[in-house]
Amino acid sequence: MSVLAQIGVLMVSLLVGTLLRLVIPFPIPATVYGMIVLFILLKINVVKVEKIEPVSSRLLANLAFLFVPAGVGMITEFKTLEGSLVKVLLIIIISNIITFIVTGHVVQFIQRRLKKEND
Repeated sequence: MSVLAQIGVLMVSLLVGTLLRLVIPFPIPATVYGMIVLFILLKINVVKVEKIEPVSSRLLANLAFLFVPAGVGMITEFKTLEGSLVKVLLIIIISNIITFIVTGHVVQFIQRRLKKEND
């Protein structure tokens, strides 16, 4: 599969996620819907992992560059956050701790389940 076709698969998944975001009234970002669509396509073998792996690997390798616009946006909006900087930092710290705990429990659950299935 050509690089353009691989990017096309990822972009179509994002487009469908964006459309789902417009239709479904939950406060979930369109990118998450897009990842769910891509996951379903991979799970039902419409898209093979091997077909999109080269472009996906390149995107993951350069992931830090994709956060630059968000960082610049934060810097330009610093005046807006200045009055509530402590609150924002507290929210970031608490949400990260919750994310670490939930992720750890999910990983342990999956590992135990896989171990039971293998035994």
